[in-house]
Amino acid sequence: MKFGTFDIESTNWIHFEVLGFFDGQEYFTFWDIKKFLFHLNRKAYNGFRIYAHNGGKFDFLFIFQELLDRGWIERIIERQGRMIAIRCNTGKMSFTLCDSYAILPARLSKLSAAFNPRHKKLEMDYKAISAHDARTLKYLENDVLCLWEVLYDFFSYDFIVQPQLTIASQAMNTFRSKFFSGEITEMRIAHEEFIRKHYYSGGRVEMYKGYGRNIHVYDVNSLYPFVMLQPMPCGRMKVTDRYRKNKIGFYYIDIKKTPEWYISPLLHRGDKLTFLKGAGKYYVGSPTIDILHEQGVQFKVINGYYFESQETLFTDYVNSFFALKNKSKGTALYLIAKLFLNSLYGKFGAHRHREAIVQGTGYEEDTLLPSLGSNLASYGMVLIQEESRSKFIAPYLAAYITELARVHHFRLMNQHPEEMFYCDTDSLFTTAKYKTGTKIGELSLQGTYKEGVFLGNKTYALQNGKESKVAFRGFSSDDISFQQVKDALIHKVPIIQEREVLLSMRQCSTAVNVSREEGEFLKMRIQKKQTKTLDYDKRVTYPSKKFILDSTPHTQQTLKGI
Repeated sequence: MKFGTFDIESTNWIHFEVLGFFDGQEYFTFWDIKKFLFHLNRKAYNGFRIYAHNGGKFDFLFIFQELLDRGWIERIIERQGRMIAIRCNTGKMSFTLCDSYAILPARLSKLSAAFNPRHKKLEMDYKAISAHDARTLKYLENDVLCLWEVLYDFFSYDFIVQPQLTIASQAMNTFRSKFFSGEITEMRIAHEEFIRKHYYSGGRVEMYKGYGRNIHVYDVNSLYPFVMLQPMPCGRMKVTDRYRKNKIGFYYIDIKKTPEWYISPLLHRGDKLTFLKGAGKYYVGSPTIDILHEQGVQFKVINGYYFESQETLFTDYVNSFFALKNKSKGTALYLIAKLFLNSLYGKFGAHRHREAIVQGTGYEEDTLLPSLGSNLASYGMVLIQEESRSKFIAPYLAAYITELARVHHFRLMNQHPEEMFYCDTDSLFTTAKYKTGTKIGELSLQGTYKEGVFLGNKTYALQNGKESKVAFRGFSSDDISFQQVKDALIHKVPIIQEREVLLSMRQCSTAVNVSREEGEFLKMRIQKKQTKTLDYDKRVTYPSKKFILDSTPHTQQTLKGI
């Protein structure tokens, strides 16, 4: 594959200073976007992929309007609000701008340390950036060459069969090409969507108590790869109105009564994932049914699906990359193996229908979606919906894997439920002591802290002497202290942050209240965030003398009252 790399340096976020570009042979510097695009418009770059790290949220925005003005953009591919690729055709040749963060989702400094390229990422005071400053130009050149060398090494590994645009697609391509020999069950799109809606969910993230001492933090070693070693559903999927023992299935059940669980295994999928106790109707997979049987919970199957057979689809894939990860610590292969282990299962849960922004000619009316609601239409761009025919879109696999992971996580926590303070997907924050190990699926101790404060999902602070760790969803945690989080819990003192943020391409198209702008697609906005203390609603919370606050699972009735 022919590819190049580029990077842009700017001041005050949106004021362009200089661009560096490496085509694999020669490095170029440009102080003008138009000259860079003029340089690209040559047959020598036909078919090139041109990467920028975090390009979809930064570098692409500087050249986006010029590409539109020239009519070069054929297609924009987005994932989760990020432009991951822009396919361009100049009339003379074509190339694709790609965001390398989508294929290697880590900071360039981390990639530089892991891959150890010849050109390392340098340190730079961004306040000192200047278009003709020698330090700026050296910093820029090293960034561009560092990224090229990292990508060259990545694409050179023998398990990279064909370079893809995202790490999930890359993992799937490797799995299909080198490891897959089983069977994927085909089903109607309506069944796919039903399973995705009712049975496919992410991991458990819950806050149980507000404050604790001597908090141990454990992680499960490669949780999702671990459960992928188990037999997977295969064969024909059949409809049933009763539980099928020893078969993998998905059920809609009616429960009249449950134990007074402190931590519940029953997931409710609403506006947010909530674990409930008590009577009600639930969508559950067979791993959760096993827990209900173990705990003597009576239920009635309303309807469901089960699979005729089961097969270990992922054993070779998981064992290969887990072994590679274990023997490659501190290297690029460790990072790559970890990414491959954790990225594959989600690809099976991909939606069959995807949106794309394209030049609006030659598309059937029924593929067109409502207007982008932006000035993109004035450039002839339209939003379309396309259908993938890949047989590897199999949400039942993604749903079963994620349920197995949640159940394994639950079983660990349920050994000491009253000593849990917080959990996040594959982690436990607890005062209990657990056995640890290095094998896949075992627990590893990440640290022990004298104090822990927990306000909500991905919002907590830990402290051990001078060492502290703060996570604060939606905030820049670098500027928040342990004491601030503690005061927010105990004294209800709100934490307030205000900062100027760069808007995405879509946000720019419909933006209001812009603080600064340079053109249609380089815009900034003042973002203000404030904590709302003690408003956690994923569980029923109540005051506690010992923990400041404690909680219990919602029932379907209390959940409706939120």
